[in-house]
Amino acid sequence: MSKSSIVKVAVTQHEPVWFDLTATVDKTCKLIAEAAREDAKLVVFPEVWIPGYPAWIWQRPMDVELGTKYVKNSLSYDSPEMARICTAARTARIAVVLGFSENDHNSLYIAQCIINASGTIVMKRRKIKPTHMERTVYGDGDGTSLNNVVEVEGIGRVGGLNCWEHMQPLLKYHTNSQHEEIHVAAWPPMHLAEKGVESKVAWGMSSEGMYDSLVANTQAAIPFSRFQDSFSSANFPLRLYPSPLSHIEELTNLLFQGASALSRVHAIEASTFVLCCHPTISTAGITAHRVEGNPLFGHIGGGDSAVYGPDGRRMTEPLGMDVEGFVFADLDMDELISIRLFADAVGHYSRPDLLWLGADTREKKHVKREGDGGSAGREKEKLALEEDKGEV
Repeated sequence: MSKSSIVKVAVTQHEPVWFDLTATVDKTCKLIAEAAREDAKLVVFPEVWIPGYPAWIWQRPMDVELGTKYVKNSLSYDSPEMARICTAARTARIAVVLGFSENDHNSLYIAQCIINASGTIVMKRRKIKPTHMERTVYGDGDGTSLNNVVEVEGIGRVGGLNCWEHMQPLLKYHTNSQHEEIHVAAWPPMHLAEKGVESKVAWGMSSEGMYDSLVANTQAAIPFSRFQDSFSSANFPLRLYPSPLSHIEELTNLLFQGASALSRVHAIEASTFVLCCHPTISTAGITAHRVEGNPLFGHIGGGDSAVYGPDGRRMTEPLGMDVEGFVFADLDMDELISIRLFADAVGHYSRPDLLWLGADTREKKHVKREGDGGSAGREKEKLALEEDKGEV
């Protein structure tokens, strides 16, 4: 448990400087300092905040020009830019959860790291399976990415997942098993319909929102033909199952409500605080991606940063989907004790004698040489695997 009963957190809702490593790192350091001046002890950033989410992949997966620029502006751990961010955390005496596109010898990964208030990186992970079109840009994380929760001094046990990793029950349960107290749910921008419905759509993104009114608001703002053109049978000739919903209803349900619902459910299942973090996207961002008018990411907005309590309630008011700013909240860590009196899914409210999860948390190397430990090394690796399986 954290040393302080009350922990003030800052959830960012800002726009990156798209595909510009130096400028986005500048902005990151500035935001770290601003959050600290508001007495926050933890500040969190969204999925691939640096150098921004590659939204063009949902319109045209092959863009060599943007792809090359994206690789060159992605962040490496052993870089001056990462050192600057760590220094900013140390100077401000604030912990940071950072989402970024990790450049590892020009292969990219959707990465998260946790930096403590001393400026030390205490957790590194990669999204274990990039989602759908993201796989045209990013590789997979290995078993070490399952170790995604760490004790952060003065705060508590902090962990994180990216985007639709919150749809993976086994991954979520493994995260829960590490007894996290503050969870960072990092998301890309959730696209906005048209100017004039921002506040209604922002409200509808939370699970308090009424689905029917959300669809009505969106249909009023965007001609159905625009969605129909992009999601026509010519582009999507195969339906795996019949659906009573129109294309616009399916798209709205999936994107507008999904992030909030999944973040809220994780708060309830894990009995943890969830910091749900989105960036925004402006006209400049849409132009940078060349996605003007596209149903996905082709409209301004995208922000719905929020804090959820361990009972699932939304603790913060929305800023507005196109508004840059911080969402602040004071977390009473003693609430975790009260909530877990009733249910602890990896403690007293579980049956590991009946149901259990297996996990392989080892690093997977591309080359295994005989000289690296020999038979003794292989035996040690075998024992480690058996321990993971509960066979020792």
